Amino acid sequence: DNNNTNTLENNESKEPKRTPVSFLSLFGYASGADKLLILIGSVFAIVIGAGLPAIMIFMGELSATFIEYEMLNQLSKWPTAGDYYSKTLAIITDKQVFLDTMLRDLPDFHLDVIRIKLKVDNQTYVDLLNKTVFHGDRGFETKFLHDSDQYNYLMFGVAVAFLLCGYAMVTTFSIAANNQIQRIRVLFFQAILRQDITWFDTKTSGDFATKVTADLNKLQEGIGDKVSLCIFSFSTVFCSLGTALYYGWELTLVILSITPVLIIAFAIIAKIQAKYSTSEADSYGKAGAVAEEVLGAVRTVYAFDGQRREIDRYSKHLE
Repeated sequence: DNNNTNTLENNESKEPKRTPVSFLSLFGYASGADKLLILIGSVFAIVIGAGLPAIMIFMGELSATFIEYEMLNQLSKWPTAGDYYSKTLAIITDKQVFLDTMLRDLPDFHLDVIRIKLKVDNQTYVDLLNKTVFHGDRGFETKFLHDSDQYNYLMFGVAVAFLLCGYAMVTTFSIAANNQIQRIRVLFFQAILRQDITWFDTKTSGDFATKVTADLNKLQEGIGDKVSLCIFSFSTVFCSLGTALYYGWELTLVILSITPVLIIAFAIIAKIQAKYSTSEADSYGKAGAVAEEVLGAVRTVYAFDGQRREIDRYSKHLE
């Protein structure tokens, strides 16, 4: 009747506020084998996280190989190189003077920029120009083929490692999470059966079904592959940060100046998301209890013409 229904809803509204638990306590029902699977999956997640900066490094080196080849190829096609060499450079023995003369006489060639791009010192650069531009040595083509093949194979190896480690990462965490949730379901059902009969006067059976399904499914997502993705993301961030500091610490520090703003923004978003996630679980639990109660006594609802009232009661929990 109305009085019993109102009493039940008032009792539900007076439920004590749930306090959040620590992250590690979520794995309190993990067995030794589950913990081993989680450890193995975490190692794979860290490896995958380090693989992304590695691919970026290999891609950058491959791009540099193409740039080096094209620069040397264009210099080797200089039509008047032989005349210039015989008239100006043939008598110069000092390599630094050799380079300074070319920089002074050939400003349009941007030889200083090419040296920076090639990442070589002045002495090596002079030897390279001497062989490639003035003596027709095409050894840079062989070097280009060797280096490009090497970086292609390295990226292919990282991609294969990504595939295998990713599969192992998701599989280990999923198996561990499934084992824990199955254990929690059994314990939850046993705890319900041990309650006194008076405890059921203030609880609805539909709410139990929601907790066993929807709530535990969310818990399974939270301790399953999402944990591995979180570890993977942290590994990627720290490995990428270390790589960036190694290759260009000045620019990296400039970019890191906005990090506090991002951390604060993400913290606020996470707090709001957690709040609404809890509210959503409560609403769906109560609405599910109403739906199961009404469907179980649908003849009575029709007999007393209570369809509209039950619809309103169901909708109220979803607001």
